[in-house]
Order: sequence, then C-alpha cells, then structure tokens
Amino acid sequence: MAILQPRKLKYQKRFTGRSKGLSTRGTKLVFGSYGLKCLETKWITAR
Repeated sequence: MAILQPRKLKYQKRFTGRSKGLSTRGTKLVFGSYGLKCLETKWITAR
C-alpha cells in the first residue's frame, strides 16, 4: 500500500492572494466624467 503524496510538478502553482476590504488607491476619477464602480469584491481579468 502506497502512502498518498502529491505528485511532483514541473511548475508549482502558487497561492493567489485574497482580495478583501475597500481599496484606497485608484479610487478617484482622473480622465473623463464617467467611471465604473464594483458592487462586490472580485478579481478582474483581461477576458
């Protein structure tokens, strides 16, 4: 009976950080007069 172990990976996936709390940087409008506002905390991807 073999001991259960994770298999060896060539490139190990690192833990992604947690997005929590309200942002303090980049909250002011710089260009234009319209902006987007998030209603919940999520990651924003390029897709």
